[in-house]
Amino acid sequence: MLNWSVVRKLLIVILALVLLAIIIVPGYRIKKQSEIQQVCRSRLEQIAKAQEKCFAQYGRYVSELTEISGDSLNCTCPLNDSLFILNMPDATHYKLFCPNEHGWISEERASWKQE
Repeated sequence: MLNWSVVRKLLIVILALVLLAIIIVPGYRIKKQSEIQQVCRSRLEQIAKAQEKCFAQYGRYVSELTEISGDSLNCTCPLNDSLFILNMPDATHYKLFCPNEHGWISEERASWKQE
């Protein structure tokens, strides 16, 4: 015969675990997305510094990320390894975008520092 008090206690435990998961999982996702965004923006800043160094040395920005991407530079967004988008109207202006909308940077200005 089935003991209903045991079933009821088991259902209460399961319900409590489900409620905990409902509370914890979204917070974890938000934290993880924030960490990915910070890494992405850090990579954009590193590329911007390399662009500024190139401009100081040669008087122009590089038009291809492969020209400055050394071992220490990563030109992809950590979310899905999409390559950053480099927009250059001329050799003295550039804008570097994250394809996943984590931000952009150009001539030492960053979208997240204007917020």
